Amino acid sequence: MSDHQKKEADLRNELSFCLTSHWQYCMAGTLAGIPLGLMMKGSTFAKSIPFIVGGLAGTVADWKTAEVECLAFQTRLNEHLHQQSNQ
Repeated sequence: MSDHQKKEADLRNELSFCLTSHWQYCMAGTLAGIPLGLMMKGSTFAKSIPFIVGGLAGTVADWKTAEVECLAFQTRLNEHLHQQSNQ
């Protein structure tokens, strides 16, 4: 493995770790939706709505947070790939 390939693999691993470390809002939304759903009256589907909406809202918040916090890793990877393509 060449130095360029090793550096690219390292940059990809850093970016991957950063992106997958954002899960807290999804978990919080899901956990907040469980008791709300249990307190609701109605069908099983209606009781699952707070759980689903909380999880989805948390997932969107995690994506947006990851987008901002992992931008530096993405920029470094893009610069490395750009330099590699120009050689």
